[in-house]
Amino acid sequence: PDTIDDNYLQFSKEEIDVLDYMIELKKAGVFKKIVFLINSANAVQMDKICAYKGDIDACLWVGQPGAGGTPGIAKILCGKANPSGRLVDTYCLNNLTSPAMVNMYSQQWTNASSYELGGTQKTSMVYQEGIYVGYKYYETRYEDVVLGRGNTADYKYTDDVAYPFGYGLSYTTFSWSDPVWTIGEKGGKISVSVTVTNTGSVEGKDVVEVYLTAPYTKGGIEKSAVELVGYAKTKSLKKGDKDTVTIEFDYDDMASYDYKTEKCYVLDAGEYILSLRSDAHTVKEDLTKKFSVDKKIVYKDSADGKRASDKTEATNQFEEVNAGDGSITYVSRGDWEGTMPTVRDELNPATASASVVAAIKNSVHGSYVDGPDKDEENAAKYGYTAITTDAENGLTIDDVAGLKDYDSPIWDQLLDQLSIEDMRRLYGDGAYRVSSVQSIGMKLTVDADGPTGLNGTSIGQYGTKTVSPTIWACTWNDELIEELGKCYADEFLLGGAVGIYGPSINIKRTAFNGRNGEYISEDPLLTGKIAAAYVRGYQGEGGYVYLKHYAVYGCAGNASSMVWENEQGIREIYTRAFEIAVKEADAKGMMVSFNKLGTSLNTCNYALLTTLPRSEWGFMGCFVSDGISTSSWDCN
Repeated sequence: PDTIDDNYLQFSKEEIDVLDYMIELKKAGVFKKIVFLINSANAVQMDKICAYKGDIDACLWVGQPGAGGTPGIAKILCGKANPSGRLVDTYCLNNLTSPAMVNMYSQQWTNASSYELGGTQKTSMVYQEGIYVGYKYYETRYEDVVLGRGNTADYKYTDDVAYPFGYGLSYTTFSWSDPVWTIGEKGGKISVSVTVTNTGSVEGKDVVEVYLTAPYTKGGIEKSAVELVGYAKTKSLKKGDKDTVTIEFDYDDMASYDYKTEKCYVLDAGEYILSLRSDAHTVKEDLTKKFSVDKKIVYKDSADGKRASDKTEATNQFEEVNAGDGSITYVSRGDWEGTMPTVRDELNPATASASVVAAIKNSVHGSYVDGPDKDEENAAKYGYTAITTDAENGLTIDDVAGLKDYDSPIWDQLLDQLSIEDMRRLYGDGAYRVSSVQSIGMKLTVDADGPTGLNGTSIGQYGTKTVSPTIWACTWNDELIEELGKCYADEFLLGGAVGIYGPSINIKRTAFNGRNGEYISEDPLLTGKIAAAYVRGYQGEGGYVYLKHYAVYGCAGNASSMVWENEQGIREIYTRAFEIAVKEADAKGMMVSFNKLGTSLNTCNYALLTTLPRSEWGFMGCFVSDGISTSSWDCN
């Protein structure tokens, strides 16, 4: 359509013309009210609509309601249902104000041709905003304006944000009271219980959101001014009814990742603030808790030991991704104006350094069978040991079914029975299925695509098209999403598929990301919690999931390009949801994304596929690559 200001997330001229006509009819007395429905899973730009606040009586975001969601919209409009959802993305007056917009598209190295770089070797994308994605940018810059720090210049929050992350209205009102805070210690828990009372006249539900404000020092670890650390949904409350909800999270989750100095998670000493909020911007009735951490905690074995939820100490794994040739300046709240990207990449293309070119042309990533014959140094680095094939140990897959002890020798005995051809078949013939392997008695199992419902891509069966995952998250209701996961599993199993290529849990880096409609949120904690609830439901019925697309995948521009991001952003933003789903729901599978982290293809990245998920998080499932065609891919 003919969009305004050349921005396809702004409302089109045709849409605005219709709205103007409706307003004329309202003023003429043809009808009394205008309710504006936003039927999009993307966070549309709100400037043109907010300009009509005096003429539009209400605005209802309905996302993509699926095959059966439209009657629910009618019930809300008629007052027969009370909305209790909350936004899971920041709705802006201008979506282009996100710092990620400057580096949204992948660009080609200026010297690609001189080094004979082709295919995916020649495109690159820089996540220069670091951790400041979505509300973590807008709310942090707002706080620094209020506090007068960080060279914020003339920034005005109200020029950028129409409706903050976590925002939502109801046909009734609620009060929160009697908070009970429990502040644990390293390795323990933090919790808050609060009583929610329906003070209005309409039955409804409320959402309690808990945010953390951590101490920040210029030049230290980057930290968002507010960070969602937990939430709870009340039961349905009639007039005067009360419900006490409890929100709990790990004490260690307050730590931030220091990729520069300590190269591990660190909990700085200082004053911390927990606040109960109705959205990321609004503290509810001054319900806050301040407490101090007296001594800096360094989460590594030589200091204070790992986080309680980790299997092994977390330490730097992506140093080569952090800056490539060391030339990247990441956004810092210590100097907003001095570090904010301002020139779009296509107007200021980068040149690949000699070291980056050398890394691009290095085809060894740590995933190979005959390591010592090719590269003894890498074989030692990645712990290669010789393998046994074609053994006759008399075992089948049934002998290990349900065995949780992954260190048991029986696993090695079973795998020793595989031939090289068996292994090739498993990874080379794995689209929409796990192939049968006669040597271990494994039967064919079928997988199907469908983050929003069973489709016919693999098995010719179609199921119910449900609401978009963005709406899942807008419920802020883990219990409900677990039930949804059960429904998905039942339908997939009935259709003949055991595994699902989903849910899609990439972070909405910008409102313009491709496939945002099947992603959950801009926030990693909410994304991870909703995904974990879904996984518990789906896997509880006997199926298994492939969380996708792992990882740091925005699907903007060239989806297979090299991505440069510092390790704090990789861990705290782009892999965090996967971590939560693994630790809290024992997710059994992941689909690996097309792109590269730095110069290393994700499907061959030892740190991404082994060290981070398996050694640190305890992931014991399997990986499947996203669709790769050797005719169109250069896997260097």
